[in-house]
Amino acid sequence: MSDVNAIYFQNQTFKNIAANYAKKYNLPLTTKIPITPFINISDETFISFDELSLKNNFNEGSFKNRIINFQRENLLKKAIGHKKKPYKKILDVTGGLGHDSFLFALLGHEVTLVERNTGLCILFEEALRNLPKTTYFEKAKSKINVLNENSEKFLNELDIYDVIYVDPMFDIKSKAGRSGQLNTMQKYLSDQSDVSITLIGGNFKRMVIKRPISFNQSKSLKPQITVKGKAVVFHVFLKNPNN
Repeated sequence: MSDVNAIYFQNQTFKNIAANYAKKYNLPLTTKIPITPFINISDETFISFDELSLKNNFNEGSFKNRIINFQRENLLKKAIGHKKKPYKKILDVTGGLGHDSFLFALLGHEVTLVERNTGLCILFEEALRNLPKTTYFEKAKSKINVLNENSEKFLNELDIYDVIYVDPMFDIKSKAGRSGQLNTMQKYLSDQSDVSITLIGGNFKRMVIKRPISFNQSKSLKPQITVKGKAVVFHVFLKNPNN
């Protein structure tokens, strides 16, 4: 898996922000363009790799519309068993760019986002930092804890969460497809294992696995609930279906 080698900044305005990330994630800080991949902290932070750039901006594009209309995320809400109260503790073990985690937080849930790729963790934190400073967003941000870890470390702790959320990367060649941004992310990561294969054996309450609609689910591992959309399907596994 690719990951950033350094944190780069050019504008002194971002020196303290870049320095905080360098300290938090134990990365070198530089004002000289480093070897790729690296993360450029600026007014439009991005990861630079293979002459490509990966950004994560919640203030524009299709995800901005999803944020505005988060209450209409009916597939996600049904998959996690959303209710206004009590709110749930959700462990997102494939944090990525943090889109689904942020929607969960907007819905009121407490979210632990786990992402082993340092660059993606920083991109997500930058996306949150650059949101308008409204009470609405600040409340959602306060419900998110970002952990730069391998999600398999949580195998023996799954039962302390109400929902385990897994979103394995789709094959960019598949008909299900992904947005240009997510295709770029997959190229950056270069290789991704399906962590659900390991975690499905853990002691969880509810596990939600997001798949392309064309995914052939193993007959030996049948979900208790299936939530279908046009391009994706959520397979919901319950260890105690009657509870």
